[in-house]
Amino acid sequence: MRSPRLIALILSTLVGLALVEIGARLLLPAPRFHRSVLELDFELGFRAIPNHTYDWISPIGGVRTHEVRFNRDGLRGRPLPATVEGGSGPRIVFLGDSFLIAEAVAEDAIASQRVERSLQEQDPDTRVYNLSTIDYGTGQQLLLFDRVIDRIRPDTVVLALYPTNDVANNAFALAGMTRVSPGDAIRPYVRVGESGRLDTRWVMPLRSLMRRSSRAFASVERGFFPPRLGPDSRTPAREGIAADGLGREFLEVYRDHSDGHRWETAWHETETLLRTLRDRCVENDVRFLVVVIPSIHQVVQTAQSTAFEIEMIVAGRRLEDALDWNHPETRLARFFGQEKIEARFLLDPLRRAAHDGVQLYTRDQHLSAAGHAILADVVLRALSGEKATPEVIAGTPVRWTGESDPDRLDFRRASLARHLSDGWLAWQKSGGKGTGGWRLGRRGLLAFRAGEGTIVVRGTAAAPLTLNLTWVGGGGGRTAAIARPGPFAIRVEQRRGGVRSAGGQRALLIDAGNAIGQVMIQQIGSLRTSPR
Repeated sequence: MRSPRLIALILSTLVGLALVEIGARLLLPAPRFHRSVLELDFELGFRAIPNHTYDWISPIGGVRTHEVRFNRDGLRGRPLPATVEGGSGPRIVFLGDSFLIAEAVAEDAIASQRVERSLQEQDPDTRVYNLSTIDYGTGQQLLLFDRVIDRIRPDTVVLALYPTNDVANNAFALAGMTRVSPGDAIRPYVRVGESGRLDTRWVMPLRSLMRRSSRAFASVERGFFPPRLGPDSRTPAREGIAADGLGREFLEVYRDHSDGHRWETAWHETETLLRTLRDRCVENDVRFLVVVIPSIHQVVQTAQSTAFEIEMIVAGRRLEDALDWNHPETRLARFFGQEKIEARFLLDPLRRAAHDGVQLYTRDQHLSAAGHAILADVVLRALSGEKATPEVIAGTPVRWTGESDPDRLDFRRASLARHLSDGWLAWQKSGGKGTGGWRLGRRGLLAFRAGEGTIVVRGTAAAPLTLNLTWVGGGGGRTAAIARPGPFAIRVEQRRGGVRSAGGQRALLIDAGNAIGQVMIQQIGSLRTSPR
């Protein structure tokens, strides 16, 4: 009797699970993440939500600047053809990540759109497709290329390579170890097998199988135990300062490593994927062009790179002895030359524009509209047949000058965003609703030419709270209790022993604890010169 009952129990359980799954697929959308912009994808791990739109609110001024719209394929720009692409005009595919999604840039200013408009002046039948998704690595881009190649039949593939996170995106050994690769827990890691066959592996194999097989499981997982790995969850926060490291895993992409090191392995895996994508293009008689995009820290001095420099001086060393901001380009130029892969580098054009004062990056550290204009120009020159000049990867990030680095900062009238790193929510100009300045999140970093003596930090608080102010590199600090809402002025001493960058800047951390968004920083400067 027990056997029939057991069989009946198993069958009823299976039927119940099947009914739950059917109901989940009928009633529940695919689970979303990353500010509800992305959803799960069976093969690619994730993709942008088809037909999803939202307003982009600029952190500078807090106003709507444009609408971000994804098409029926979850892509930004021209939708994929429903059947095999026809027409006699050029067909160009851009492959990339968030740099080509470019949420902070209006759609008509994105490089792929600029290229299409320019080429359509010569041939109105030109079609340009932007096959990019936030946080995609080269492996995912290769999978996507294989999925759509027969529908588009492109003449040219332009890969926008961003080594700062693409190398980490491609490496199984780096999953969850960097803050620049947030999708690692649900990303497929691609290995190239014999005859170019692509095999995928996942950092949580069982959960990944369940997630990709069951909408019900994926929804429960997302709601109650989302698959997070990090960032930096597997490395100590201060790893390596004394052992020739910087304590931040993502900076390792700017350093050379010995064979067997996890980052050297990541580079080899990235190079294999690039070679495979090149081979796919050759097999399909498609031109393959790589455009290498540098990070903001490679192009201009930032508050964050200033803090890195100060930390290394404290450790008794120079930042340039620990890392090479040109290393990704130098390595890739050598690799592309060996493999005869056509490539262009944005590092030098962006640095030249930065010398002229052009704002090339947005607050989210992606290319601005001006940066996309340079990217489009580089691509158009390559497509026109202009020969690439031999790349000489040299130079350093553009440093602040006296004009761009005042000894006091007044955020009431100008955002002065170059002086701020992560942790700041939004800027508001004085004269609008409320009081002008930068609204602080949990903890914000800023860097500036601090001068000597006591520094005054002025702002307003929405509630009683405590602020901790700490100089990076030592030399004083302050814990200040703000007893009541309203304006405040906090004096922060600069004691002897505090370290400055080579350019004379100091970096200050302002920590509001859990009082997120309750503090507006308006001014910072010396006691003698700070405006009132």
